[in-house]
Amino acid sequence: MFSMVLGLTLLYVGIQIFRHPDADLLRWFSQIPEEVVRSKEELLKERIGALLTIFLGIVMSLSGALSFFDASSLGLFIYSFILGLITVIFGIYAARNPEWGWLQMLGLDTENDDLHRWFIRIIAKGVVIFGLLCMLLSAQFLFA
Repeated sequence: MFSMVLGLTLLYVGIQIFRHPDADLLRWFSQIPEEVVRSKEELLKERIGALLTIFLGIVMSLSGALSFFDASSLGLFIYSFILGLITVIFGIYAARNPEWGWLQMLGLDTENDDLHRWFIRIIAKGVVIFGLLCMLLSAQFLFA
């Protein structure tokens, strides 16, 4: 249960950093003065770190959620396989449509910036690989 709560907390913090990579609190932690203008590359590095935090939060919350399903190995297989399938579908859709409106809601201006399109495509490929790994590793519950 603790890992699920910690994972959800990391997920929330990662999403907030991803949406606002130049927030005052982050500047305070990094000891960056307010008058310093940060470049797009520095903000992209913050977003990459936020995505790693989101990934860690997802893994931790899923490990906590799987502790609720310890009675049935078939239920664990179905749960992790469907989760992997949804993740793969989301990754493929994001890779094909980097100008997707939901990504703009997160604060990415993808209309004129090739760097952000490249960034979204790279992250989408990572999401697809994570989903495929989740689907592949779900088979371990069939033989348990």
